[in-house]
Amino acid sequence: MEIHNPNFITELREKINETRNIKPSSLDSYIFNIEKLHEKIHGNKNIESLSFLNDYENIMKHLEDLKISTKKTYFAAIVVALMALHPKSLMLDNYRTIMSDFIAEYVVKQKTQMKSDAQVENWVDWNDLK
Repeated sequence: MEIHNPNFITELREKINETRNIKPSSLDSYIFNIEKLHEKIHGNKNIESLSFLNDYENIMKHLEDLKISTKKTYFAAIVVALMALHPKSLMLDNYRTIMSDFIAEYVVKQKTQMKSDAQVENWVDWNDLK
């Protein structure tokens, strides 16, 4: 069981703020997503460190059923957090690669302008709206 360090999130927030020129809402979003990911994996938001990110397979398992755009958001939060605390780590390099792959997949999907399964299912014809 992890020991809760209430200062860790505060330290992470401060370090991200120091290393990046971002709006408070973006910072809040990154922190929220890191906490949410930790909660998905460990059942709580009591983060002691980013060591839970070492288990790539478990991270991927917990994110596999999400939309590409949602995965991209989680991986952006992971990369930003790791850049702030572990800028020269192999873990950061691995997550950057994963994030780049999701971004490329997302861009291709956007360029095709194909409806997603959810959009097809919820699509309403213009004539039906009249």
